[in-house]
Amino acid sequence: MNLRPLVIATLLVWPHAGAIPNQVGAAQPLSIELRIAAPTQSVRVGDPPIRVRVELWNKGSDDFIAGTTLLPIVTEPTYLLLRFVDAAGKEEPVTKMTISRTAVLNDKRWTRIAPGHYYGFEFGLTSDPYDNPFLSTPGRYMLTAIYVSKGGNTPPSPDWGVPAHKVWEGEIVSNSITIQMLPAKK
Repeated sequence: MNLRPLVIATLLVWPHAGAIPNQVGAAQPLSIELRIAAPTQSVRVGDPPIRVRVELWNKGSDDFIAGTTLLPIVTEPTYLLLRFVDAAGKEEPVTKMTISRTAVLNDKRWTRIAPGHYYGFEFGLTSDPYDNPFLSTPGRYMLTAIYVSKGGNTPPSPDWGVPAHKVWEGEIVSNSITIQMLPAKK
């Protein structure tokens, strides 16, 4: 067996391997679970919003770097997409938002999730025709969330001796919950 090509390949790759520490999941199976839940899963059209909780759970043995934005703001390096499917199986348009952020906020885009912990966010899902026009139609909808990470690097913190870290890139699909939209009160 000729080990020469393996040794040459190792020498070519070796100096670059430690330049930026890898994010968990880059070279091993991802141990992150995305969960959604709603304490109330039925609401009348026009009533106050349904509270939806989104949680990224770290089931692995190393820290996981996640984006702090768990909203459908697609101009962020990480974001959450919401997929709605009605009772007939028709998929509704995915809710997306775009905003611009200042450079000052760039360092606040990342958080570390320790093993066995989660990072979560709660938002109101409204039946307002402007926000989610299809939810103003009574019926049953299945909601699934998708965490999207475009990857990249966290900023280093030279003052604290913290290097930049590679951020995992990919998508994680959550469990599904059912939301029942009841007719508005007369």
